[in-house]
Amino acid sequence: EPKRKNKTVVTLVGSKGCVARCTFCHRWDKGVRYIPVPILMKRIDYFIDKYNAGFIMWNDENFGSDKKHSYQIAKILNKAGMLWMATGVRCKSTTEDDIKYYQDHGCSALKYGVESGSQKILDVMEKVFKVSDVYDALDSCIRHGVYSPAAVMVGMPGETELTARETGELIGNIA
Repeated sequence: EPKRKNKTVVTLVGSKGCVARCTFCHRWDKGVRYIPVPILMKRIDYFIDKYNAGFIMWNDENFGSDKKHSYQIAKILNKAGMLWMATGVRCKSTTEDDIKYYQDHGCSALKYGVESGSQKILDVMEKVFKVSDVYDALDSCIRHGVYSPAAVMVGMPGETELTARETGELIGNIA
């Protein structure tokens, strides 16, 4: 869009921590700590004024699990005229209504921590969701025009050629 030409991309973090306890991730912190919204608003204004920011990469470890917080973030980013994406999204933390709300408030992408297309490996990782939940979340994104790159990993202890192939099939099906 012409009004967004020459705008910069800024990465911000609004929280630290996660509601999950995945085996591959750090586990020394319990819960999530959120930066208060007024402080985030000041940071966003700073990056708009100082760096001509037009797009925010919201790099939380657990975006969307706290609906009140994520909806506030979407609202303030939209009010500031920002396009944005969120990373570290859990497929069980967003509903169709959430995705629609985010999209209506300037969200262009949600990056889910899919990790694997193998239920066996998801269970080893203690992701606490099913492969079908991944499809549900990504299908909702597609319906609402929200891009969704899937974060996957291979080589988890217990990974086999079969489980890696299942992840490849998931990626192929999504594509």
